[in-house]
Amino acid sequence: MRIHDREFLEPFWVSSELPWEQRHSGNAWIDLYLRMRREERAGVALHLAMSIDGRFAGQVDLERIDRHARTADVGLWMSSEYTRRGIAGGIGDLFLDFVFGELCLERLSAAICIDNAPARHLAEYVGFEYEGTMADYLDVGGRRRDHDLWAVTASMWRADRAAHTDDPQSRRFAT
Repeated sequence: MRIHDREFLEPFWVSSELPWEQRHSGNAWIDLYLRMRREERAGVALHLAMSIDGRFAGQVDLERIDRHARTADVGLWMSSEYTRRGIAGGIGDLFLDFVFGELCLERLSAAICIDNAPARHLAEYVGFEYEGTMADYLDVGGRRRDHDLWAVTASMWRADRAAHTDDPQSRRFAT
């Protein structure tokens, strides 16, 4: 899936000396899966698969989980087969319910490359707020790029839920 969607993903994917196909081969996936399992066991990350009609559709990652501060960073990628259909927004809403409800985190942040308009739109749609731009934050797509910092807090999420109790569909953070 990532090999097929290279043109959409690579400009925003962490740079590497390895060719795209090698980084996303079956062997690379096994290595990545084992690393993700170690992170999950250590409690510093949670990697979730997105499934649509029983088919793998992408991934949502919580990283740099700080249980003491109750914060984490989020990243998401989705197959182009499912984009521009409102699916990512629904997944984002469910994910926020999980993060702030089940995991009891207080803040979720996302660093989004300034050129990644779809990711920025999704962040805004599910209620993240722009906090600032980080110069040369991360090397993606073969060069260092500025990234915008977006965040949403549990108090923002709770306030939205309380303000729309009569009409859950009107909530900014729908479930």
